[in-house]
Amino acid sequence: MKSWIVCCAAILIFASSCTNDSKGYKTAKSGMGYKIFSGGGKDSIKPGNAIRFRIIQKIEDSLLMVIEETPDQFKIIDSIPAPFDPFEIVGKMAVGDSAVCRFSVDSILKMNASAPPGQVPAFLKKGKNIYVTIKILKKYNNPQDANPDYTAENERMQKIFIRKDSLNAIKSDAEFAKIAKEKFAGSVKTEGGTLVKIIKQGTGAACDSGKLISMKYEGRFTDGIVFDGNMNATDPSKAKTLDFVLGVDPMMKGWTEGIRLLRVGTVAKFFIPYSSGYGLQQYQQIPGGSNLMFDVEVVDVKAAPPRPAQQMAPQQQQQPRQ
Repeated sequence: MKSWIVCCAAILIFASSCTNDSKGYKTAKSGMGYKIFSGGGKDSIKPGNAIRFRIIQKIEDSLLMVIEETPDQFKIIDSIPAPFDPFEIVGKMAVGDSAVCRFSVDSILKMNASAPPGQVPAFLKKGKNIYVTIKILKKYNNPQDANPDYTAENERMQKIFIRKDSLNAIKSDAEFAKIAKEKFAGSVKTEGGTLVKIIKQGTGAACDSGKLISMKYEGRFTDGIVFDGNMNATDPSKAKTLDFVLGVDPMMKGWTEGIRLLRVGTVAKFFIPYSSGYGLQQYQQIPGGSNLMFDVEVVDVKAAPPRPAQQMAPQQQQQPRQ
């Protein structure tokens, strides 16, 4: 484990009965603490073998991943184990064995002292420990022999995520229908299902394709938490209008459809279903399946300035975002 970045990317979930008490830990050459629990097997792990394993990561007693969404992992064992890594001790293990590895957060932070502040996970707090539990499920003398199991595991996980997406869609659809009835009665419904509730009708220029639109907006989740916007910003740099060319700069479908119904001076509310928003997959910090609400105000509509032929639309800067 060269860094916390590698550690965090590699960690998956395995339900273990092992405890995180401070007793009985041995110390590896790198300083990593570990305990090995024998599964009674004698099929030891050698360099060049491939293994199938499950792994869990905790920060003290708090799980950092979701068990149901964690696949088994496959790895070819190197002849020289990486230091400060759960596989540093794999040569001491056999198929069926489990091990708990303890990593000091202070040591991880020290090893990554040059990492940009924004890249350090918030859960890495000084004085805490990360506990990684690994269980060896199977060994393959020839790494290519693992391919069928690897393919089958991927197919199993795809079915899990398809089922999860289906359940999320049902839940999100029910939520949208409930809120639409309670708060958006009498709204205009766009082709993609976005509800547009006019609070104040504008009398200025219409928001047409190809026009440069300037807007104020505030985006909220259905629980009322604001995730983005410039409408109530106190920082002048964040209070600038959102400027985009309608139909040219990429925007979420529901947002675009709703804007086409507005004019300069219009104040409105949008209720965008996940299917016309960011879908069932997480986008930045917006969870998959999120129905989104927006307060919007059209400040100006004017002819768009000509663009250089090679200029790319500023998608990430111009669309509502987290």
